Amino acid sequence: MAPRPRSVDLKLGIFERLRLVPIFAAVLGKTCWAALTGRFKPKHKRPSSFARLVGYTAIRTLVSKNSSRTEQALAPGTDEQYLTWCKHADVQPATESLKDGTTAYWVGSRDAEYVCIYFHGK
Repeated sequence: MAPRPRSVDLKLGIFERLRLVPIFAAVLGKTCWAALTGRFKPKHKRPSSFARLVGYTAIRTLVSKNSSRTEQALAPGTDEQYLTWCKHADVQPATESLKDGTTAYWVGSRDAEYVCIYFHGK
């Protein structure tokens, strides 16, 4: 299976970009509404903290209204995200290109006694 196109390769059309306006408006509106009405929900029906209530509402609204193509175009690519994480975690980036063109990203020492390989997706 070919890797997904990088974010820079995915160009949104004018209608896809215009569709982002009501999506972000819905996220903002529902999040504000949840922030205002969250205290009136029964305690067993709301998250343990106010930040979780607001965050869960924003994520739930964004995921339900957005398409996967739009999410991929807006999100950083795997390479960029890995390098950002390495800087944040103060880890030296280490990647390998496999025979089939797949890129493997190391998280930890290559000399470790045990290695855990994580295959995500299909």
